Amino acid sequence: VAWRAMHPMMPIAPAMVDYSLRLPVDSPARVFFCNCISLLPGTLCAAYEDDGLRVHVLTAGPKATNELRSLEWQVAMLFGISLSNCREHADQ
Repeated sequence: VAWRAMHPMMPIAPAMVDYSLRLPVDSPARVFFCNCISLLPGTLCAAYEDDGLRVHVLTAGPKATNELRSLEWQVAMLFGISLSNCREHADQ
């Protein structure tokens, strides 16, 4: 992350992204998902509210949201949870 932040050719535009959770309320999978986000380089789960998260990312945009969706889908699969729109991730 430090190399990317200091390298003049690497895009970086830190931002806070709001993400709507699909994992069930009061599920241990939600806590696990938040912890996984904070383990990813350059990301941090900064706020956890009823059905959403506020996540710090190095570069905001559709790619960041898609990566969060993919991670949430993988966590759901790990916990045996079916998400309502799993089809969008079936090829990942």
